Amino acid sequence: ITASAADTVTFNGKSALSDIEFTVEDTASGIDTSKIVFTIGKNEITAEKADYGTISSTKVNESDDLKYTVKLSISATQAAALVAEVNTNALSSGSTYSISATLYDKAGNYATQTARSIEVDTTAPTVKITAPNNKENYVKSTRDVTLAINDVGTVKSAKYAIFKAITDGSKYESATPLAEADLSFDADTSVSPSLKIDISSLLTSTDASKKLSDGDTFVVCVKATDNAENESSYDNGVSST
Repeated sequence: ITASAADTVTFNGKSALSDIEFTVEDTASGIDTSKIVFTIGKNEITAEKADYGTISSTKVNESDDLKYTVKLSISATQAAALVAEVNTNALSSGSTYSISATLYDKAGNYATQTARSIEVDTTAPTVKITAPNNKENYVKSTRDVTLAINDVGTVKSAKYAIFKAITDGSKYESATPLAEADLSFDADTSVSPSLKIDISSLLTSTDASKKLSDGDTFVVCVKATDNAENESSYDNGVSST
């Protein structure tokens, strides 16, 4: 059995995982595709036991049963089942597991191969705006915003958006942001991206959907994503005067 990849991938228990692939070859009796078994941790996946994944196989040569490409695909629903509390063999966040396949030939001989490892990370980054304070008056057109983003893995990306809010800042006036942009930083477990909010163009905008006026309340929202595609966001209401 030859695995197509032996790398480690991150797994968040929410997103689909595909392209887990083996090539299996037998020189005598041929491959018995009815007995393919994948294992992730203590979770077993077969054609009959497909709660945690779906197996497919394709002949390499149509003329014989000696060589197959075997794939395991995990849907978003199956990914959630792998980490669900009701699963007695649930994969735990912070742990790494091997994905292996056992294949049989028609004479009953078998071999097992590890395809790759998955690092389980179901924990979203923590995002905090530490300054300015919530609902602090905004007396200049520009203002530095201090951020702290932390993750058990690696913070991969972050972006900010400005939303107009109702007067007390308790909810957005519109789901469409007045402005938004990606934040620049080097990926790490703990980052503090530089963010300078400039609302001068919003104060002078002739577009009502992109307009802020004196006394309006707006919200700065920061969303962060880690390497496992877990997301979290934090917002802070600030009044402009």
